[in-house]
Amino acid sequence: MRFRTSLGLLAAVLAFGGYAWLFELRGPPAPDDDRRAFALRADELQHLTLQQGKLRMGFEREGKGWRMTEPLQVRANAVLLSDLLGDLERLEISDRLPEVQPGPSVGLAPPVVSLTFSKGRGTESEGILLGAESADGRTAYAQRSGRHEVLLIPKAFGARLRKGLNDYRDHALLTLPKDRVLKLSLTYPDRRISVARKDSGWRVEEPLEALAGGDETDRALDTFYAVVADTFVSDEVKDLAPYGLDRPRLEVRVWDRVNGEPAGFAIGSKAQEKRPFEVQDLFYARPLGSSSVMTVRLSRIDDLVKEVRHFRSYRVLDGPWESIHGVEIEGHGGTLAAERTQPEGWKARAPHPGVLDAERFNELVATPLKLLQISAVEPAEEARLKQLGFDHPLGHITLSKADGGKQVLTIGSVDEKTREAFLTASGEGLLFTVGCSIRELLSLRYASLRSLRVLSTSLSSIQGLELQRPDGDLIFETEGRGWVQAKPERREGPLPALGALAGALATLNAEQWTAFGKPPWKDYGLAPPQVRVRITCVEGNQPPRIHVLELGRKDPSGYVFARFDQADEVMLLAPRILDLALADPAKAPPP
Repeated sequence: MRFRTSLGLLAAVLAFGGYAWLFELRGPPAPDDDRRAFALRADELQHLTLQQGKLRMGFEREGKGWRMTEPLQVRANAVLLSDLLGDLERLEISDRLPEVQPGPSVGLAPPVVSLTFSKGRGTESEGILLGAESADGRTAYAQRSGRHEVLLIPKAFGARLRKGLNDYRDHALLTLPKDRVLKLSLTYPDRRISVARKDSGWRVEEPLEALAGGDETDRALDTFYAVVADTFVSDEVKDLAPYGLDRPRLEVRVWDRVNGEPAGFAIGSKAQEKRPFEVQDLFYARPLGSSSVMTVRLSRIDDLVKEVRHFRSYRVLDGPWESIHGVEIEGHGGTLAAERTQPEGWKARAPHPGVLDAERFNELVATPLKLLQISAVEPAEEARLKQLGFDHPLGHITLSKADGGKQVLTIGSVDEKTREAFLTASGEGLLFTVGCSIRELLSLRYASLRSLRVLSTSLSSIQGLELQRPDGDLIFETEGRGWVQAKPERREGPLPALGALAGALATLNAEQWTAFGKPPWKDYGLAPPQVRVRITCVEGNQPPRIHVLELGRKDPSGYVFARFDQADEVMLLAPRILDLALADPAKAPPP
């Protein structure tokens, strides 16, 4: 008994496994073909004809959409047709009525509406005739073309077939995909605004040059793409004046970045005032180049009135920070000019050449510039500029790009109460209010950015040292892993103080910078210096590099004034570097 039970369970498991395998291999079972009205795929159909009494509408697939071919040559409502064809593909027969004759009693002679479709020119057409609603209220009588049999189908299928001519027309006034828009032009009675795609961003081209923001431009495009036809007034209008379209209040044009062709629409006069409890007005409109006039519903016509400020990016910088190759700041602290040497590295060109501290530069220059955000935009009118001090500006910031492009920011004044700065950008006829003070940038001094790193090399790369000291010159060379004195006489053996000096030089950092621009060297004990150290560095197969460190007197706090590589700048070093340079090389290094 137990054996039979186990055998039965095994058979059930094998049967279920076989079914599951077949299901995975073949997919779910197809719907009952006997219930399907048509064996077709919606995406294969190319031509449709819809007959509603005397009204005949023809449609032809055009690219990814549809075009109405009769009674009008216009774009068709692709969404409605797609839904209709989807319903047609899934249409199932509710019942077959072989005893019913397809006559007037069931609304099939003539039919209420008929739909004919084919996969292309020269292919066989199929169709369906839709009649009256049946007694059950859920189905309707129907008949397939070329067949005598009367069917019952869900009456919901007929709802889309009964939609009118205007429903099957495309209501969109702009059909070009937004990601293909190369240029947007808005023409008002008194001005024109043009925004064009440049490289990876947008720029305002008219009425002035300005940096346009991607998000701002996208929002403007969304506003105009949301304008759609409400009703169709006429398709053969010869006189546009009654609709205010001879002198429209707005013309919108977009250009295709693929083929360069323009398209757009115009907005005319108001067709109807808002009715009680309505939030939208009706305005006349027409697609440009068309004789058709329609109405559109707009809750606020002012939303379509754009200024340059609606497109201007709220980021001050013209491009990403990574594209900036040079920065020049002219302000209270004088002129500070720097150029990029590597992704995060900068060196100064003015007021003195020198390597800048990357972290300090990022903190005090790069980050403030990247965070500059415009809080308000207005036209740069002469009287307004003079009022804000642009005749005697606080300073200028010039940002240079590797491709030669430049952006010059001129700072007129700063509101001491709000700490807002007023500035202009070269090539843009706009006045910007920046919601943060820019005084710190204009007050930067070279010393606050100069890198404290004097020499950065590996200890093994230091191959030679020459010490010019008050008690005579000493020359040392590496030999194996240690040092030997080469002059004035050869001296071997451990030289711990010299090794400590080489280690200190390999990672030499200044405590601070004290003077720039050919200072009086004698005041710092550097004309002549107490000790001059010549450092020979050899890295790999590169030619030797010679560095010279000059050590002067000590300041009152005990730090040593120094000069490196004949630069016109004085630094302070820890006193130990001088103690090591004057020590007996063979003795233990001073603490």
